[in-house]
Amino acid sequence: MAQPASCRWPRPPSASSKSWDTVALVLRKSVFAKLPADVLTIDFSGWPIFVHAELPEKRVTQICAALEARKHLIPWQGDGPLPVERMCRDSPESPVNVPFHPAAQAFWQERGICPE
Repeated sequence: MAQPASCRWPRPPSASSKSWDTVALVLRKSVFAKLPADVLTIDFSGWPIFVHAELPEKRVTQICAALEARKHLIPWQGDGPLPVERMCRDSPESPVNVPFHPAAQAFWQERGICPE
């Protein structure tokens, strides 16, 4: 993949790197038979939506409202509408590796979706 000159990729995770503990993932050859060996990679499981911490609360609330309103139109690997409630719950299938923007936390808590 080409990388723009102004873009730098993060260092790859390592098994001993504390800064990557919550996002390091091993793709196992035993599960993915075509791999030549186990591959240490970054885990982007779930549905993370990253925004800058300084993004105005109104804009973050609009993003959350759009997801909620259109979840039945957003494709994903399962059946039915996108399960937005899983976006807020830390689990192996959808890890929460970074803090929520305060406006997103408030939006989902008001709907009983996000834990306090």
